[in-house]
Amino acid sequence: MPARGSCAEINELVGMLRSWLDAAGVPVAHLHQRLTAEHFVGGQVPSLTKLRKQLAGEGLSWDLVEAVADVCYPDDDSETASQRLVPLQRLWRLAQTAPTATDGSGPQVTAREVLEVQRQ
Repeated sequence: MPARGSCAEINELVGMLRSWLDAAGVPVAHLHQRLTAEHFVGGQVPSLTKLRKQLAGEGLSWDLVEAVADVCYPDDDSETASQRLVPLQRLWRLAQTAPTATDGSGPQVTAREVLEVQRQ
């Protein structure tokens, strides 16, 4: 299923989250089972249907981004976990402040830029 986020940056975030889930062998139903109220500021795990929509980019929250990292990489120490989220934080900030329309108009964030941030 293609990403259906509100902008190119959200869609790129969705792609990264999906790759983490694939690499960890965690289907969405298992992700849902492993999430806890502590993963979310509001203290409520979204329903499986809402979770699937968020993982497609519809209403994606930063809480969910961090929760996916937590579930997919449970053995990361705090430094490794923080570094893993750096490129995603950049995309998230761009999505909130200078989103790129999904039709390609507006500022562009290239995969090379994301990889450069990740290397740093």
